[in-house]
Amino acid sequence: YRDRSNVGYGTGLAMFYLLIIIVLLSLLLRLSHRWTQKVT
Repeated sequence: YRDRSNVGYGTGLAMFYLLIIIVLLSLLLRLSHRWTQKVT
């Protein structure tokens, strides 16, 4: 039971980190797009 709970926690944590990374990437893309628009 402990191993199963640990594995579930690990997968949940991995999914959580994936969501955070995707959000950060989208924010960076938006900021870079705005910056390029300002420069040009």
